[in-house]
Amino acid sequence: MKEFDDRIELSADRLYDHFGKENGKKQLQKYFSDVSWLQYDDSLYVTDYEPVVEYVLSCHGNQNRLIVDRHKEFVAFVKEKTDKGLRITKDAGVFIAKR
Repeated sequence: MKEFDDRIELSADRLYDHFGKENGKKQLQKYFSDVSWLQYDDSLYVTDYEPVVEYVLSCHGNQNRLIVDRHKEFVAFVKEKTDKGLRITKDAGVFIAKR
C-alpha cells in the first residue's frame, strides 16, 4: 500500500509498538528467566485482486480517507499487482518463556 500512497497506515494503533518481536523479550524477562523468539515463516500468494481491495478497505487505518477520491485508480493498482501473482509476507512468531 505504501507504493500506492506512502501516507497509508492500515492500522490506527500499531499493537507491535506496545508488545512485539522487537520489545516483547525485554517485557517478558521481568516475569520469566528464559525467553526466546521462534520465527514463523509464512506468506500468501494472491492472484485475485478483489479480496485484497476488500481487506485494505476494511482495516482500521487512514486508507479510506486517502483512497476515497482515487478508488478506481487504487483498484487498478491492486489488479496490476496481483495479475501475475503477489506474494504477501508477514513477520510473525511466538515467544517461548520459561520460569
